[in-house]
Amino acid sequence: ETPHFFSNASIILNQNQQASSVIPVTGSGGYRTLTYALDKALPSGLNYDTTSGTITGTPSAYSASTSYTVTITDQANQTATGSF
Repeated sequence: ETPHFFSNASIILNQNQQASSVIPVTGSGGYRTLTYALDKALPSGLNYDTTSGTITGTPSAYSASTSYTVTITDQANQTATGSF
């Protein structure tokens, strides 16, 4: 079974204010463990956990509104994508 995703439409984080842990795209299904990958880097100060899809940290630089695409991959190399 191919992985599925659920996307939170938008996330707003404030510069120099610590972000609560945010999971913008949630994966389910698929074969065994899922991994998450972003199509581009997050603003400075933010981290992306490729095992959970969680964003943490404190944005230290301004960033204009940006769309990101997440690719979720299972252990059979089946993928699904979602955007936020």
